[in-house]
Amino acid sequence: MRVPHHLAQCLLSVSLGVNLVASIALPQDGYMMLARRADDPRPRVFNDTAQSVLDIGNKAAKMETDFINNLLKTVTPSSATFKNTIDLYWKLHNDLNDLTAPLELYRDLYSDFLGLSDPTNSALDTYGKAFTSTFQNQKFFDLVHTVHQQYFPDQKQKRQNGVRDPQTLSTEDTAILKRTVKLFRDRGYGVSVQQRQRLEQIESQIDSVGSDFVNAVGNIKGDTLLFTAQELDGVPADRLAQLVKDNGPVKNGKYTVNTYEDFDIYTQAKNGTTRQLIYLGSDRVAPDNIDRLKQLVALRAEQANLLGHKNYAEYVLQDTLIQSPQNVESFFNNLADKLHPLNEEQYINPLKSFKQKETGDSKFLFEWDASRFEAQAQAAASKMKKRADQRDPSEWYEAEHTVTGLLDLLGGVFNFRFTRIDPATAVPGVPANQIVWDPSVLLFAVHDGSGQCLGYAYMDLYIRKDVGGRFPAPFGASYVRADGTPNPISVAAKLLITKADSGVTLLDSDTIHGVIRVIGNVFATFASRTKYSALSTARGILATAPDVFNIVESTFEAWSGNAAFLEKLSNHYSYGSPAGLKEWNSKTSNQKQPPQELPQTPSTGGPTPLQNGHNVAFALSQSSMAVFDQFLFTQSYPVDTKSLDLTFNYNTIGKKFKELNQIDDLGVKDTSQWDHSYTQDTSPIGAAALYYTYSFSFAYAADLFSPFEKDPFNTAAGKKFRDIVLASGASNPDFVGLFEQYLGRKVDMSKYYATLGVHGNRG
Repeated sequence: MRVPHHLAQCLLSVSLGVNLVASIALPQDGYMMLARRADDPRPRVFNDTAQSVLDIGNKAAKMETDFINNLLKTVTPSSATFKNTIDLYWKLHNDLNDLTAPLELYRDLYSDFLGLSDPTNSALDTYGKAFTSTFQNQKFFDLVHTVHQQYFPDQKQKRQNGVRDPQTLSTEDTAILKRTVKLFRDRGYGVSVQQRQRLEQIESQIDSVGSDFVNAVGNIKGDTLLFTAQELDGVPADRLAQLVKDNGPVKNGKYTVNTYEDFDIYTQAKNGTTRQLIYLGSDRVAPDNIDRLKQLVALRAEQANLLGHKNYAEYVLQDTLIQSPQNVESFFNNLADKLHPLNEEQYINPLKSFKQKETGDSKFLFEWDASRFEAQAQAAASKMKKRADQRDPSEWYEAEHTVTGLLDLLGGVFNFRFTRIDPATAVPGVPANQIVWDPSVLLFAVHDGSGQCLGYAYMDLYIRKDVGGRFPAPFGASYVRADGTPNPISVAAKLLITKADSGVTLLDSDTIHGVIRVIGNVFATFASRTKYSALSTARGILATAPDVFNIVESTFEAWSGNAAFLEKLSNHYSYGSPAGLKEWNSKTSNQKQPPQELPQTPSTGGPTPLQNGHNVAFALSQSSMAVFDQFLFTQSYPVDTKSLDLTFNYNTIGKKFKELNQIDDLGVKDTSQWDHSYTQDTSPIGAAALYYTYSFSFAYAADLFSPFEKDPFNTAAGKKFRDIVLASGASNPDFVGLFEQYLGRKVDMSKYYATLGVHGNRG
């Protein structure tokens, strides 16, 4: 399925004149695997059956239910304390997270455990119902409310006895207490029974509408258009041949083009009308999703209203770093003001000059023009910079070597040691296919500097049947035990590298950027040091504020653009293994091998730090999507869905930020004929009001990485970042305070603006 163009830019660097770094994958025979240390906990064995999976769900549900029943028999509101109520409940969840660890993995990696998909969903549903029942239990709420009032009383309670100093609670205890109260309030405690029932209905309706929306995206087919060879002038001959192969022979002198599957044609065709028809045809799909999105907006607005908020964005952002929708819009509007002069200078005007050269008319630069002339500008810049003898930088970044190298180099920075383990010998008597789910998965034991085993990391390198983006999949319970030692945790990292059909696999710049973000999350998971698993980094966005979650990933991404780090990471594939050398000799007729490491000089280039986030045109495109997302979810209840014109607002906001012309500049005022590519974007379903988090994260990440700019192997800075920022997980909501403690000063946003070319008072 084609990725919507506004999302595809997350995967593509659009900065003009930047040479991209890539990498290649060395064959497995180039690496040493060790046996597991005898004193380390063994990795999990994945030999579940459908019945054993269901048994896990039943056992977890019973543990949850039995605990609450026993608690209510022994503790009353008059005897409830933090220790005998809140603390005990969440320590139960430390055990439950360990018990349900396989279910988490089977859910997240469902395509690798297809036979367990349905049982896993059933087991999680069984356990989920028990958990939901806990936070619909009035008697348990009474206990929780009593404890909360002991430390955070309302005005009436302050005049009564039993009020305790909140300072006697640790920061983490305060966080878990407030989280517990919020779990009840999110389900409507504090409102009438009738309103609570309506909240349950809304959740059910949201699930239904969201499911229909996602299904529509998954079933997009595209329209069929017919073009003459003249109208397809500029499309390479091999691509025209592929059109015939895919869509049928030329009939009446016309080629058949599917606007969705053949979307790339719009960047190749010289004819502006051809580009326009394909571009708009690819974006005006899933039209029923317009009404579905309106329904979703209305339901979220009603939900927020019942929970006491002006709108859904206000409700979602209350516990994030950015705090409010007003702050989101202010950030991106301010960013646009700074970037628009640079956008004209570095993007709009250069592209218009290429359009003028090709067409003789550059009055307008339309959305459907940008990619074609951007590619021409990039090619021209690359041709000017590239030496005749310059090799593709990706040859120095083979997949397996690069992933292993990232773990090794960053492990040194953050005091971790990753040791590759042979799955065949990891657990005596257990076959490798019960230790890893695919032979290409690399298994690592993870230790800290003291030799303490922290758990296992599974590097799942290659795309198989996966759909979606790269992601970490922690499974297990991350918490500090009573004796001060960490409970072992495991993380599967889905890296989604496209494996070469034969020979070595090379990673390009965008892949390195994406891979290191996931690996950064792996490091954050192993660095987490919380008393309660529910507040650990392993709980991901569910526990950590989503913008902070992205800030951590974006900070790690900066290593993928540091010249000294890239040079150390590089290793030409011909040095990686005998098979690699053989392939080099075969491809080059036994030419002399290039240097083993790739010097990071201006001629060889490389990704700039945080390249995806640090690009003017990309930043403005993402800004427009973030502001449109806020527009959707700042609608107040009741929402007049009939008068709500999503397409008009989507295009108006897009034009304001990106400064590209749209179809209305051709006199088309009927918005039903405008671009509505938002109908392909599923982020409002699972991440409503949170689109801003990725782009916003770079504003902090640029400065958080600054202690590593001159020395990317700075272990002192690595220790501070690990101990202050990563270790806290979600246990300390003072995110900015943690960043300032780590930096020893206030966060300097100008570092982010500088990476975009905004210096001094400019902008």
